[in-house]
Amino acid sequence: MDFVPEPITINGNDILNILKLTKKEIRAFNETTQIPYFSKQQIETFTSTQITWFTIKQIPHFTKWQIPVFTKLQISHFAQKQIASFTWWQIPTLTERQIPALKWSQIQALTERQIKAFTEQQIASFTEEQVPFFTEKQIQTFNTTTQIPEFRKWQIEEFQEWQIQAFHWSQIQSFTEKQIPWFTIKQIPYFEEWQIQHFSKQQTPSFTEKQIPWFTEQQIKALTEWQIASFTPLWSEILFKKYINDEKSWEEINVKNRSISKFI
Repeated sequence: MDFVPEPITINGNDILNILKLTKKEIRAFNETTQIPYFSKQQIETFTSTQITWFTIKQIPHFTKWQIPVFTKLQISHFAQKQIASFTWWQIPTLTERQIPALKWSQIQALTERQIKAFTEQQIASFTEEQVPFFTEKQIQTFNTTTQIPEFRKWQIEEFQEWQIQAFHWSQIQSFTEKQIPWFTIKQIPYFEEWQIQHFSKQQTPSFTEKQIPWFTEQQIKALTEWQIASFTPLWSEILFKKYINDEKSWEEINVKNRSISKFI
């Protein structure tokens, strides 16, 4: 006869009974009449092994009050299929304490719908060690209004070449003027020419003296006339020294009204 547990009592104090639960018993808990009624104390008692026994049908029935209760150790032991079974309304309930506990395989298990569900505060909670594990599809899913502008300096510095090249044009334009200087000199050459052309006239002047020399010749050629028109004196000075014959007058070239590619 299959094990059929009694409905969970929120105020029950049965830690020892929780620890004795077998895989078969845990999987027998009813999704609607029992899973939502585990207390904080009961949830915290589940071992790392027991956590892996919950089915993908049970996971979606943990409530928004229960999700934040899972410990960092428990979070890190959810299997990839379990992680992928978290609903869009459960994802926002993960805490700033829990998100850094996600392993690389768990991060890559996150679906596009789940990625979109992360809040501004949660985006900032991913560690620099986690950032390189976002997949191309996940990168392209980040929201241009509520997520991209929330990336912190230590996160942006960890974007890999293929991740940077995965950003679509609207995401490129959603990086703030404060974030632009956070791209490293190693990352600057990673931008595709078509991406370079989508930096706005507000973003272009935000590149720093340290970054500008690392633009490649092909990237410079890709700049549009309206981008060139937004050059600050710093841009003009650095590019003049790097690409233009010193004997020519910068004023004569009048680079703000022409394509700089003609002079490279």
